[in-house]
Amino acid sequence: PSTLNPQPSALSPQPSAINPQPSTLNHQPSTLNHQPSTINPSLPTIRIDDQTAIWIPPTNRYILVPPPADEIVRRIATGASPEDVVHYCQHVLGRPRNESIQMEQDIRTLLLAPDCPPSPVPTPSEVGIARNRQPHTHTKPTSPTEPTSSKAYQPRHPTPDTRQPPPSTKTYRIFGCTFRIDYATPHTQDMLHPKFAHLEQGPGIATQHHFQLLEDRGHFTLSVDGQRVGIWPAAQEHVCIGQCGLHMLHKIYASEDWMGVLHAAAVAQDQQCLIFAGDSGAGKSTLSALLAASGLTVLADDFLPLESKTGRACHFPAALSVKQQALDILAPRFPALHKAQIHHAPQQGKIFRYLPISGHQSTPPPPCTCIGLIFVQYQPDTDCQLEPIPATEAFQRLVPDAWLHPSAQNAQHFLNWFATLPCYQLTYSNPTTMLTTIRELVARR
Repeated sequence: PSTLNPQPSALSPQPSAINPQPSTLNHQPSTLNHQPSTINPSLPTIRIDDQTAIWIPPTNRYILVPPPADEIVRRIATGASPEDVVHYCQHVLGRPRNESIQMEQDIRTLLLAPDCPPSPVPTPSEVGIARNRQPHTHTKPTSPTEPTSSKAYQPRHPTPDTRQPPPSTKTYRIFGCTFRIDYATPHTQDMLHPKFAHLEQGPGIATQHHFQLLEDRGHFTLSVDGQRVGIWPAAQEHVCIGQCGLHMLHKIYASEDWMGVLHAAAVAQDQQCLIFAGDSGAGKSTLSALLAASGLTVLADDFLPLESKTGRACHFPAALSVKQQALDILAPRFPALHKAQIHHAPQQGKIFRYLPISGHQSTPPPPCTCIGLIFVQYQPDTDCQLEPIPATEAFQRLVPDAWLHPSAQNAQHFLNWFATLPCYQLTYSNPTTMLTTIRELVARR
């Protein structure tokens, strides 16, 4: 099997060769060979182009492998002994015994390691480790709910309710669901409140759910309705934020059964939506805001929930994060941005403001069918270029930053869902041409 080169967690997508006249949209997405694999009906798989995407149960990861390596992966993932796999490599694939032993060891190590970089040996390529990914509201997820480093840590106040009254308490109403969130420090308030400040309510209203976000001796603790969710060191602040978002999602929709949460934005029209993925700072939020100004509905900024069985995208009304460099583009359409509070992210070297979106409705709006996946890159001096990209490339770029539910049923739902999506690369700097291009794409779908 040949080695692929999976994207690292901090993705840096490169624009593909682009049609110089994209606004005419005279191209069609390439015909993809998406067929259910027959290697084992009990193991979630899907054929993507000339490779097989396989979900590995022990570690809840997804890999892309070409034949005949997919059969080796299947045998190991379903419990075959090393000797059985070596026998298959020798007598079916015709490989020498020493090579067969090495191949079995390399692939088994790749599949069963809890977290490992891309292997330099000729083995299937790893494209994502969903178990070690957590949803987030503005940074990439990378850690389990209970990090190993936190297990030996004993908080000074093991029962959060025994603490002194927190210095800050905020109340929010999100799609009719009310939350009281206690912030132990100004920093913990800055972690979450700006995203939901537009949904803050006055004091004295009855709340349905109580969150506590504590900070003690360099660790963050999250409790929800009296139950501790987890403890994270300061270096994993983004994981804590992601867990806050995930548990808010559970309460808003009264469900914990999700196919996954994508690090992506989405906009909708007539209950059909386009998903915008890409690096932090690639221009997803700017693109979403421009489309909102033109009449489309923003579903989410960079925390996009997908229903378990249908894969439809749901609304999550955290405010859009508008970077400083996008202010000149968006301020004419959203004058309130000039007066919005400025926030700093020193570690990322970013200055940004928040642009509120929906969330005031009494119930969540209906979910939307996903009709396309677009990787976004804002690039100065580029008008607007849209190009279909291979599904294997899109899979490698999407999965590492997603939180995907660790069950066989949801894994197969995800693979089936992905197989239906046309995938594109959008590179733009001209808002007018970009809006025309996206609207034409929506109309064609």
